[in-house]
Amino acid sequence: MGDEGDQLVPGFQDFVVALLYVFFVSDLQKCAVSTIVTITARSAAGATSADVSAGFSLKTLATLAAQVASALEKARLAEAQEKKVRDAEREAFLSALLSSVSHDLKTPLVTVIGALSSLKESPPAKGDPAAREIVAGALEEAEKLRRFLTNLIELSRLESGLETLHREPVSLRDILASALRTLHPMISRQKFSIVAAPDFPLLNVNPALMELVLLNLLDNALKYGPPEGDVKIIARWDGDVVTIDIDDDGEGLPPSEREAIFVKFYRAKHGDRKVAGTGLGLYICRGIVAAHGGTIAAIDPNDGQGACIRITLPAAAALPFELLVEAEEAV
Repeated sequence: MGDEGDQLVPGFQDFVVALLYVFFVSDLQKCAVSTIVTITARSAAGATSADVSAGFSLKTLATLAAQVASALEKARLAEAQEKKVRDAEREAFLSALLSSVSHDLKTPLVTVIGALSSLKESPPAKGDPAAREIVAGALEEAEKLRRFLTNLIELSRLESGLETLHREPVSLRDILASALRTLHPMISRQKFSIVAAPDFPLLNVNPALMELVLLNLLDNALKYGPPEGDVKIIARWDGDVVTIDIDDDGEGLPPSEREAIFVKFYRAKHGDRKVAGTGLGLYICRGIVAAHGGTIAAIDPNDGQGACIRITLPAAAALPFELLVEAEEAV
Protein backbone atom coordinates (compact mmCIF):
# COMPACT_ATOMS: atom_id res chain seq x y z
CA MET A 1 0.00 0.00 0.00
CA GLY A 2 2.93 2.29 0.76
CA ASP A 3 4.37 1.93 -2.79
CA GLU A 4 1.02 2.81 -4.38
CA GLY A 5 0.71 5.91 -2.20
CA ASP A 6 4.19 7.02 -3.28
CA GLN A 7 3.20 6.64 -6.95
CA LEU A 8 0.06 8.77 -6.56
CA VAL A 9 1.91 11.83 -5.29
CA PRO A 10 3.77 12.67 -8.55
CA GLY A 11 0.56 12.12 -10.53
CA PHE A 12 -1.32 14.53 -8.28
CA GLN A 13 1.46 17.09 -8.60
CA ASP A 14 1.31 16.83 -12.41
CA PHE A 15 -2.46 17.33 -12.24
CA VAL A 16 -2.03 20.54 -10.22
CA VAL A 17 0.66 21.81 -12.60
CA ALA A 18 -1.53 21.15 -15.63
CA LEU A 19 -4.55 22.75 -13.96
CA LEU A 20 -2.55 25.88 -13.19
CA TYR A 21 -1.38 25.85 -16.81
CA VAL A 22 -4.97 26.02 -18.01
CA PHE A 23 -5.89 28.85 -15.64
CA PHE A 24 -2.87 31.06 -15.98
CA VAL A 25 -0.90 30.18 -19.14
CA SER A 26 -4.05 30.35 -21.28
CA ASP A 27 -5.23 33.40 -19.28
CA LEU A 28 -8.70 31.92 -18.71
CA GLN A 29 -10.63 31.74 -15.49
CA LYS A 30 -12.82 28.74 -16.39
CA CYS A 31 -11.45 25.32 -17.30
CA ALA A 32 -13.22 22.67 -19.33
CA VAL A 33 -14.33 19.76 -17.19
CA SER A 34 -13.42 17.33 -19.93
CA THR A 35 -9.89 18.78 -20.01
CA ILE A 36 -9.47 18.28 -16.27
CA VAL A 37 -10.69 14.70 -16.54
CA THR A 38 -8.23 13.98 -19.34
CA ILE A 39 -5.39 15.61 -17.41
CA THR A 40 -6.23 13.53 -14.37
CA ALA A 41 -6.26 10.32 -16.43
CA ARG A 42 -2.89 11.11 -18.04
CA SER A 43 -1.39 12.04 -14.68
CA ALA A 44 -2.60 8.78 -13.14
CA ALA A 45 -1.04 6.93 -16.10
CA GLY A 46 2.34 8.40 -15.26
CA ALA A 47 2.55 11.23 -17.80
CA THR A 48 4.70 14.18 -16.80
CA SER A 49 3.52 17.78 -16.68
CA ALA A 50 5.42 18.44 -19.91
CA ASP A 51 3.60 15.56 -21.63
CA VAL A 52 0.26 16.81 -20.35
CA SER A 53 0.80 20.42 -21.44
CA ALA A 54 2.18 19.31 -24.80
CA GLY A 55 -1.03 17.39 -25.52
CA PHE A 56 -3.20 20.52 -25.37
CA SER A 57 -2.64 23.58 -27.52
CA LEU A 58 -3.70 27.01 -26.31
CA LYS A 59 -6.38 27.09 -29.01
CA THR A 60 -7.85 23.77 -27.84
CA LEU A 61 -7.85 24.88 -24.21
CA ALA A 62 -9.38 28.24 -25.09
CA THR A 63 -12.13 26.55 -27.12
CA LEU A 64 -12.95 24.10 -24.34
CA ALA A 65 -12.90 26.83 -21.73
CA ALA A 66 -15.20 29.01 -23.85
CA GLN A 67 -17.65 26.13 -24.24
CA VAL A 68 -17.70 25.47 -20.51
CA ALA A 69 -18.05 29.19 -19.77
CA SER A 70 -21.05 29.30 -22.11
CA ALA A 71 -22.58 26.24 -20.48
CA LEU A 72 -22.02 27.67 -17.00
CA GLU A 73 -23.61 30.97 -18.03
CA LYS A 74 -26.65 29.16 -19.47
CA ALA A 75 -26.97 27.16 -16.25
CA ARG A 76 -26.74 30.34 -14.19
CA LEU A 77 -29.41 32.06 -16.27
CA ALA A 78 -31.66 29.00 -16.09
CA GLU A 79 -31.29 28.90 -12.32
CA ALA A 80 -32.01 32.64 -12.04
CA GLN A 81 -35.11 32.27 -14.21
CA GLU A 82 -36.31 29.33 -12.15
CA LYS A 83 -35.84 31.34 -8.95
CA LYS A 84 -37.70 34.26 -10.49
CA VAL A 85 -40.63 32.00 -11.38
CA ARG A 86 -40.68 30.51 -7.86
CA ASP A 87 -40.60 33.97 -6.28
CA ALA A 88 -43.41 35.17 -8.54
CA GLU A 89 -45.53 32.13 -7.69
CA ARG A 90 -44.90 32.67 -3.99
CA GLU A 91 -45.80 36.36 -4.24
CA ALA A 92 -48.99 35.51 -6.15
CA PHE A 93 -49.95 32.94 -3.53
CA LEU A 94 -49.32 35.35 -0.66
CA SER A 95 -51.28 38.13 -2.39
CA ALA A 96 -54.22 35.81 -3.01
CA LEU A 97 -54.09 34.59 0.58
CA LEU A 98 -53.94 38.13 1.99
CA SER A 99 -56.80 39.25 -0.21
CA SER A 100 -58.96 36.26 0.72
CA VAL A 101 -58.31 36.50 4.45
CA SER A 102 -58.77 40.28 4.48
CA HIS A 103 -62.12 40.18 2.69
CA ASP A 104 -63.34 37.28 4.82
CA LEU A 105 -62.52 39.17 8.02
CA LYS A 106 -63.78 42.57 6.92
CA THR A 107 -67.52 41.82 7.00
CA PRO A 108 -67.66 40.33 10.52
CA LEU A 109 -65.34 43.07 11.76
CA VAL A 110 -67.75 45.76 10.54
CA THR A 111 -70.49 44.02 12.51
CA VAL A 112 -68.32 43.93 15.64
CA ILE A 113 -67.46 47.64 15.32
CA GLY A 114 -71.12 48.52 14.84
CA ALA A 115 -72.12 46.52 17.91
CA LEU A 116 -69.38 48.05 20.06
CA SER A 117 -70.31 51.57 18.91
CA SER A 118 -73.94 50.98 19.86
CA LEU A 119 -72.95 49.43 23.18
CA LYS A 120 -70.71 52.39 23.98
CA GLU A 121 -73.64 54.78 23.65
CA SER A 122 -76.13 52.55 25.42
CA PRO A 123 -77.57 53.61 28.83
CA PRO A 124 -75.85 50.77 30.77
CA ALA A 125 -72.43 51.76 29.44
CA LYS A 126 -73.01 55.46 30.00
CA GLY A 127 -74.00 54.78 33.60
CA ASP A 128 -70.96 52.62 34.34
CA PRO A 129 -67.60 54.37 33.72
CA ALA A 130 -65.66 51.08 33.99
CA ALA A 131 -67.88 49.35 31.43
CA ARG A 132 -67.69 52.36 29.12
CA GLU A 133 -63.88 52.32 29.32
CA ILE A 134 -63.77 48.60 28.48
CA VAL A 135 -66.05 49.08 25.48
CA ALA A 136 -64.05 52.11 24.32
CA GLY A 137 -60.83 50.08 24.49
CA ALA A 138 -62.38 47.21 22.52
CA LEU A 139 -63.68 49.67 19.92
CA GLU A 140 -60.26 51.28 19.55
CA GLU A 141 -58.60 47.90 18.94
CA ALA A 142 -61.32 46.93 16.46
CA GLU A 143 -60.70 50.14 14.53
CA LYS A 144 -56.97 49.37 14.44
CA LEU A 145 -57.77 45.94 13.04
CA ARG A 146 -60.01 47.50 10.41
CA ARG A 147 -57.21 49.84 9.29
CA PHE A 148 -54.85 46.87 9.15
CA LEU A 149 -57.29 44.91 6.95
CA THR A 150 -57.81 47.95 4.74
CA ASN A 151 -54.04 48.13 4.20
CA LEU A 152 -53.89 44.42 3.38
CA ILE A 153 -56.70 44.71 0.84
CA GLU A 154 -55.12 47.75 -0.76
CA LEU A 155 -51.75 45.98 -0.83
CA SER A 156 -53.20 42.99 -2.69
CA ARG A 157 -54.95 45.28 -5.18
CA LEU A 158 -51.82 47.35 -5.84
CA GLU A 159 -49.57 44.33 -6.35
CA SER A 160 -52.09 42.53 -8.55
CA GLY A 161 -52.51 45.57 -10.79
CA LEU A 162 -56.25 45.71 -10.14
CA GLU A 163 -56.22 49.19 -8.60
CA THR A 164 -57.67 51.85 -10.90
CA LEU A 165 -57.91 55.55 -10.20
CA HIS A 166 -61.28 57.24 -10.27
CA ARG A 167 -60.46 60.89 -9.70
CA GLU A 168 -62.86 63.54 -8.51
CA PRO A 169 -62.54 67.01 -6.99
CA VAL A 170 -62.20 66.93 -3.22
CA SER A 171 -61.05 69.34 -0.54
CA LEU A 172 -57.90 68.46 1.39
CA ARG A 173 -59.63 69.60 4.57
CA ASP A 174 -62.50 67.16 3.95
CA ILE A 175 -60.06 64.26 3.49
CA LEU A 176 -58.19 65.23 6.65
CA ALA A 177 -61.42 65.60 8.63
CA SER A 178 -62.54 62.12 7.60
CA ALA A 179 -59.14 60.62 8.49
CA LEU A 180 -59.12 62.32 11.89
CA ARG A 181 -62.65 61.05 12.62
CA THR A 182 -61.39 57.53 12.01
CA LEU A 183 -58.39 58.11 14.28
CA HIS A 184 -60.46 59.82 16.99
CA PRO A 185 -60.27 56.89 19.47
CA MET A 186 -56.45 57.08 19.33
CA ILE A 187 -56.22 60.83 19.86
CA SER A 188 -55.69 61.89 23.46
CA ARG A 189 -53.94 65.23 24.03
CA GLN A 190 -52.29 65.68 20.65
CA LYS A 191 -53.01 68.85 18.73
CA PHE A 192 -53.53 69.03 14.97
CA SER A 193 -53.18 72.12 12.83
CA ILE A 194 -53.65 72.64 9.10
CA VAL A 195 -51.66 75.36 7.38
CA ALA A 196 -52.82 76.08 3.84
CA ALA A 197 -53.16 79.22 1.74
CA PRO A 198 -56.71 80.47 1.10
CA ASP A 199 -56.28 79.79 -2.62
CA PHE A 200 -55.06 76.23 -2.12
CA PRO A 201 -56.79 74.25 -4.88
CA LEU A 202 -59.12 71.33 -4.69
CA LEU A 203 -57.37 68.02 -5.24
CA ASN A 204 -58.18 65.97 -8.32
CA VAL A 205 -57.53 62.56 -6.76
CA ASN A 206 -59.20 59.36 -5.68
CA PRO A 207 -60.67 60.50 -2.33
CA ALA A 208 -60.73 57.06 -0.68
CA LEU A 209 -57.13 56.24 -1.63
CA MET A 210 -55.78 59.66 -0.69
CA GLU A 211 -57.60 59.43 2.63
CA LEU A 212 -55.87 56.08 3.22
CA VAL A 213 -52.50 57.77 2.58
CA LEU A 214 -53.19 60.58 5.05
CA LEU A 215 -54.70 58.12 7.52
CA ASN A 216 -51.49 56.07 7.57
CA LEU A 217 -49.30 59.16 7.88
CA LEU A 218 -51.36 60.67 10.70
CA ASP A 219 -51.49 57.28 12.41
CA ASN A 220 -47.68 57.15 12.37
CA ALA A 221 -47.48 60.70 13.72
CA LEU A 222 -49.72 59.66 16.62
CA LYS A 223 -47.83 56.43 17.34
CA TYR A 224 -44.32 57.88 17.18
CA GLY A 225 -45.02 61.33 18.56
CA PRO A 226 -45.34 62.31 22.25
CA PRO A 227 -48.77 62.11 23.97
CA GLU A 228 -49.05 65.90 24.03
CA GLY A 229 -47.33 66.53 20.72
CA ASP A 230 -48.28 68.77 17.84
CA VAL A 231 -48.94 67.44 14.35
CA LYS A 232 -48.86 69.98 11.52
CA ILE A 233 -50.27 69.48 8.05
CA ILE A 234 -48.69 72.06 5.75
CA ALA A 235 -50.11 72.31 2.23
CA ARG A 236 -48.60 74.40 -0.59
CA TRP A 237 -49.40 75.05 -4.25
CA ASP A 238 -47.00 76.92 -6.53
CA GLY A 239 -48.86 76.48 -9.80
CA ASP A 240 -46.86 73.42 -10.84
CA VAL A 241 -46.92 71.00 -7.92
CA VAL A 242 -48.87 70.35 -4.74
CA THR A 243 -46.87 69.55 -1.62
CA ILE A 244 -48.39 68.24 1.60
CA ASP A 245 -46.15 67.87 4.67
CA ILE A 246 -47.10 65.80 7.71
CA ASP A 247 -44.81 67.16 10.43
CA ASP A 248 -44.66 65.76 13.99
CA ASP A 249 -42.41 66.50 16.96
CA GLY A 250 -41.48 62.94 17.88
CA GLU A 251 -38.04 61.32 17.93
CA GLY A 252 -37.51 61.83 14.21
CA LEU A 253 -35.91 59.62 11.59
CA PRO A 254 -32.17 59.18 11.04
CA PRO A 255 -31.10 59.83 7.42
CA SER A 256 -30.14 56.15 7.02
CA GLU A 257 -33.77 55.07 7.50
CA ARG A 258 -35.56 57.71 5.45
CA GLU A 259 -35.74 55.55 2.35
CA ALA A 260 -35.94 52.18 4.10
CA ILE A 261 -39.23 53.02 5.85
CA PHE A 262 -41.02 52.79 2.48
CA VAL A 263 -39.87 49.19 1.95
CA LYS A 264 -42.54 46.54 2.49
CA PHE A 265 -42.57 45.15 6.07
CA TYR A 266 -39.74 47.45 7.20
CA ARG A 267 -40.13 48.79 10.74
CA ALA A 268 -38.28 51.89 11.89
CA LYS A 269 -36.12 51.48 14.99
CA HIS A 270 -36.87 53.77 17.91
CA GLY A 271 -34.54 52.70 20.69
CA ASP A 272 -36.20 50.36 23.18
CA ARG A 273 -39.63 51.58 22.22
CA LYS A 274 -41.91 49.00 20.59
CA VAL A 275 -44.74 50.36 18.46
CA ALA A 276 -47.44 48.11 17.05
CA GLY A 277 -47.57 47.89 13.27
CA THR A 278 -46.90 45.75 10.22
CA GLY A 279 -44.52 47.85 8.11
CA LEU A 280 -47.07 48.06 5.29
CA GLY A 281 -48.51 51.54 5.73
CA LEU A 282 -45.77 53.64 4.12
CA TYR A 283 -45.19 51.04 1.40
CA ILE A 284 -48.87 51.34 0.44
CA CYS A 285 -48.72 55.14 0.67
CA ARG A 286 -45.88 55.20 -1.86
CA GLY A 287 -47.81 52.95 -4.25
CA ILE A 288 -50.95 55.11 -4.09
CA VAL A 289 -49.07 58.39 -4.47
CA ALA A 290 -47.09 56.95 -7.41
CA ALA A 291 -50.38 55.93 -9.06
CA HIS A 292 -51.36 59.63 -8.90
CA GLY A 293 -48.08 60.56 -10.60
CA GLY A 294 -46.52 61.89 -7.41
CA THR A 295 -43.80 61.08 -4.92
CA ILE A 296 -43.56 60.63 -1.16
CA ALA A 297 -40.40 60.92 0.91
CA ALA A 298 -39.08 61.59 4.40
CA ILE A 299 -37.41 64.99 4.53
CA ASP A 300 -35.80 67.30 7.07
CA PRO A 301 -38.53 68.65 9.39
CA ASN A 302 -39.64 72.22 8.74
CA ASP A 303 -38.86 73.22 12.31
CA GLY A 304 -35.84 70.94 12.69
CA GLN A 305 -37.66 68.69 15.15
CA GLY A 306 -39.37 65.31 14.80
CA ALA A 307 -40.14 63.64 11.47
CA CYS A 308 -41.64 65.05 8.29
CA ILE A 309 -43.18 63.11 5.39
CA ARG A 310 -43.76 65.07 2.19
CA ILE A 311 -46.27 64.18 -0.53
CA THR A 312 -45.64 65.84 -3.89
CA LEU A 313 -48.37 65.73 -6.54
CA PRO A 314 -48.21 67.04 -10.12
CA ALA A 315 -50.38 69.83 -11.52
CA ALA A 316 -52.83 67.23 -12.88
CA ALA A 317 -53.78 66.41 -9.27
CA ALA A 318 -54.92 69.98 -8.57
CA LEU A 319 -57.99 71.96 -9.58
CA PRO A 320 -57.25 75.66 -9.05
CA PHE A 321 -60.17 78.03 -8.48
CA GLU A 322 -59.89 79.61 -11.93
CA LEU A 323 -60.24 76.22 -13.64
CA LEU A 324 -63.40 75.51 -11.66
CA VAL A 325 -64.84 78.89 -12.70
CA GLU A 326 -64.06 78.17 -16.34
CA ALA A 327 -65.71 74.76 -16.07
CA GLU A 328 -68.85 76.26 -14.54
CA GLU A 329 -69.03 78.95 -17.22
CA ALA A 330 -68.66 76.32 -19.93
CA VAL A 331 -71.71 74.52 -18.53
